Amino acid sequence: MHIATQLALFLENKPGTLARVCEALEKAKINIYAVSTSDTIDHSVVRMVVSDTRKALLLFEEHGTLVVENDVLMIDTTYEKVDGPSVRVAVWTITQLASPERMFAPLPSDASTYTTLMPAQPKDLRVDDFHLSLARHTTEKTMIATNARSLAWIGAGRNLVITNVATYFDSGGGSAPLGRNAPHAGNTNAQIYTSPDGAEPYVELELLSPLVDLAPGQRVTMAVRYWLARREKADPDEEARRLFTDPRGAAPRS
Repeated sequence: MHIATQLALFLENKPGTLARVCEALEKAKINIYAVSTSDTIDHSVVRMVVSDTRKALLLFEEHGTLVVENDVLMIDTTYEKVDGPSVRVAVWTITQLASPERMFAPLPSDASTYTTLMPAQPKDLRVDDFHLSLARHTTEKTMIATNARSLAWIGAGRNLVITNVATYFDSGGGSAPLGRNAPHAGNTNAQIYTSPDGAEPYVELELLSPLVDLAPGQRVTMAVRYWLARREKADPDEEARRLFTDPRGAAPRS
């Protein structure tokens, strides 16, 4: 776990633009530790964590690239196979929080899915063309699974967005990122669990990595970004839309 400085670059959405950025960083001997992208029709936002933030900022300034700098909490969770036969695994992270006003999951445009996993339906479940949202059920346990890669907790005065930035597979000779189309168990990237009223009612925001076959000596790591943000919109739906379209809260497409 560490606090990292994330750079959000606003680039033209044209072939070769990102490649030129990477070439410039390579020439300057700046390593990329984590990278993800999201795009619109005319521009893309590239978020990255690099080995030398100051040097990278100067480089981008020289090239006239608009960059937004901010601190985020990064937590890497690693599974390592020590011995025995190969196994198929997925990294699973659970963030347990107090009850919020609402929780949100942005729905990717490509075959978005969600499934309820307990007999009781989530309280006040709403689904539109941008996201699904729900509240904590006060009398029943509920759980919903989705293929979203970010989840948002909207509370009084503050919000938390957690995002699966990337998953890396290390075969023993170096790590490489897994593609976004790598298989997931049940096509599930994220889950939201809510507990009923009790001594300490809570909710859980859960992220899952793709499935990976691990042999002894191999590892898989999921990097998760946590962004704690001040609440700006009174309406929780408007606030969630603001968070998920911000470079700090948008889920990567790569």
